[in-house]
Amino acid sequence: GDTPELQRSFPWRPRFHCGGFGVADRYQESFQRLLETARRKNSRLEILAAQWYGSDVMAVADWGGSLSALSRQHLRGYAQEVRAFLEEWNLQGYVVDFEGTNVVRWYTELLVALASAFRASAGDRRLQLGVSPSTARDLKGTDSLTDYVLVQSYAPKVDLDDYLAIFDPHKVYVGLCPEGCWNGTAEAACGEVLAKGLGGMHVWRLNNGNATRMAE
Repeated sequence: GDTPELQRSFPWRPRFHCGGFGVADRYQESFQRLLETARRKNSRLEILAAQWYGSDVMAVADWGGSLSALSRQHLRGYAQEVRAFLEEWNLQGYVVDFEGTNVVRWYTELLVALASAFRASAGDRRLQLGVSPSTARDLKGTDSLTDYVLVQSYAPKVDLDDYLAIFDPHKVYVGLCPEGCWNGTAEAACGEVLAKGLGGMHVWRLNNGNATRMAE
């Protein structure tokens, strides 16, 4: 389902069969090396792909497309493309990563489409679905659809109670972001995870230049 909005927001148009979702041609080799390195170092590792949707006020050329570039009539096809990508690369799941200013009103419908496509995945494999939000807004009713909630808790102080009112605590992960803008401590975050019975912690940036270098 090509539209001018999708063409502007997703200009890389990957070469493999699932069409509108994937890895740009120039990153295919480094992406494969990253997966091979990670699996060689830990054969039990589960790998989830994430697509980050920048704020609608950010420049598309610099930050990628806004979630609003997807239209409601294309959600089913998009979800099938994501599933095809995961099966192509033998990945275990997918995370929708979005900024708070970028939430669209049909966000829950996107999660429903993804969850439905994942349930239809081949064989006994169960693809996992996660969200990485910077706000709990518009997430009510999505607990049954998601396996992970990777909270963006690196910039302003996040009230985890907003998420715990919606999700099972074991699904909620506190985010650490070593980019210089996070002024908390790992010890404090660990204490909060244990005190609230959360699933754990996550780090979504390792400052390793992973777009151009293989995993180290």
